[in-house]
Amino acid sequence: MKAGRLRHKIKIIALSNTPDGYGGGTVEETLVAEVWASVEPLRGQKLFEAQQVNAKTDTKIVLRYIDGLVPSNIIGFGVNRYRILSIVNVAERNVEFNLMCERLPRENGSATTPTPEE
Repeated sequence: MKAGRLRHKIKIIALSNTPDGYGGGTVEETLVAEVWASVEPLRGQKLFEAQQVNAKTDTKIVLRYIDGLVPSNIIGFGVNRYRILSIVNVAERNVEFNLMCERLPRENGSATTPTPEE
């Protein structure tokens, strides 16, 4: 993997639900890591191929292997948030991850935060 390809600084965020004692709760965000990555919106044939596996896929994020990354994490990049739909450990070598993601809708100019159950 060429380092120059990883030109976007992203945040890996863990979500947890904290009960409020009245049957509801609040979503807490914890920064897991801030790393360099490549954020690639999918178009044309690549988008079509990715959507054969998961219809919601619209973005591919490439980053170096990071221990503990799980699909329940979300990715923050600028004002956008991405839900991880799948994690591919390229060649099972623990060197590079390809994340197939869905960009989350934005409300009032900022990305929404999904609940941990989503």
